[in-house]
Amino acid sequence: MGRRIVLIDDSPTTRAIARLVLAAAGYEPIACADVWGGLRVLAEPPPPCAVVVDTYLPGSDTRVVIARIRANAPGVPLIAVLEPGYSPEEILELFEPASYLVKPYAPRELVDAVQDALRSSFTW
Repeated sequence: MGRRIVLIDDSPTTRAIARLVLAAAGYEPIACADVWGGLRVLAEPPPPCAVVVDTYLPGSDTRVVIARIRANAPGVPLIAVLEPGYSPEEILELFEPASYLVKPYAPRELVDAVQDALRSSFTW
């Protein structure tokens, strides 16, 4: 896998900042405004090294979104982005992400979460 990261978030500001931060860290971010755009990108080769997804996308059932992402990108680490007030334990139990962030997050936290997810998914 390359260094391609799919970012799915409905906030234009979050997408723009995350894209800049990930690119500066040496990744190839592909930012999508909704789950359908993300799924289209995931259907195209090559597979990403990680998927960063907002767990609260308007008009979307989070469980369905995560299931579709996992079906389209099996084995690719998922980084869940939580809205304030969400219980990290609930998200960890339901979706088993490789890592998670809570909005608002610092740019360095995004890079750290991606690096942690990639390290934890590495197998010998």
